Amino acid sequence: MEKSVTGVAVALVLTLVLAAGLILTGCGSSEDQTSAIAAADADTTPPAGTANAAGPSAATDVSSKTVQDRDALLVGMCAEYPPFEFRGDDNKPMGFDVDLANALGEKLGIKVTIADSAWEGLLAGIRKGDYDVLITAMSKKGAAAV
Repeated sequence: MEKSVTGVAVALVLTLVLAAGLILTGCGSSEDQTSAIAAADADTTPPAGTANAAGPSAATDVSSKTVQDRDALLVGMCAEYPPFEFRGDDNKPMGFDVDLANALGEKLGIKVTIADSAWEGLLAGIRKGDYDVLITAMSKKGAAAV
């Protein structure tokens, strides 16, 4: 009996040590995260006419007016990441991100136009003004690499 209790105790201690190691790994330095975020932010160039070099400004940001005047929200996405966005049997984009875009359009009272594009071209497209917003599977780190 004593032998099996000792085995359970050893297994419990090893499990706790492993769990503590995993938790501490997640609490690593935020310096790497901060530098990655700063690099991604430094690489973003707003579309012409939407912001000045110092950053977004209510006086120069005309994006919401453009959407209102057009009465449509142009949403860019790459429909290759189920369940977030993918092409259904009818070859139309569907999934969580499509539902989110449509709910946003419904809340704003405007039509939503989904533009399915290659992932690599999404950021360039938003910078050029091809889309009003990107609702797609993308991380800040992934965006910084493009």
